[in-house]
Amino acid sequence: PSAGSMKPADGPPPSVVWWNGTFPEGCWRCGAESDPRASRDGRSTVSSFAVLDALLDALGAAKTSGALPSLRRVVLAGHSSGGQIVQRHAIFSRVPPRPQPFAVRHVAANPSSYAYFGPERWRGGR
Repeated sequence: PSAGSMKPADGPPPSVVWWNGTFPEGCWRCGAESDPRASRDGRSTVSSFAVLDALLDALGAAKTSGALPSLRRVVLAGHSSGGQIVQRHAIFSRVPPRPQPFAVRHVAANPSSYAYFGPERWRGGR
């Protein structure tokens, strides 16, 4: 596969959701929608945030059903581009999307950029 994205030429199987890497429409690290060519009908998409939300929901269902009785905390961690999506998911998604039977923690490691919530910026060591 291409660096950071996938194309039909890469031969992804029909059950694999992928993002084409274009900005901003195909930017998985931004929470964008998947490439519609990845769906069976050629029109459906899913956001990368919705994929993380579905993962949390699946873990919550497993905990509730007794399949994971000791699960107390889930850490969504990412490095570099993974750190970008983890940080943005923590900021822009409703976490947890539904109340979960465990704590959720986001750890963004070494993203190329950080979100600032105020006017303060790190400038030249100050």
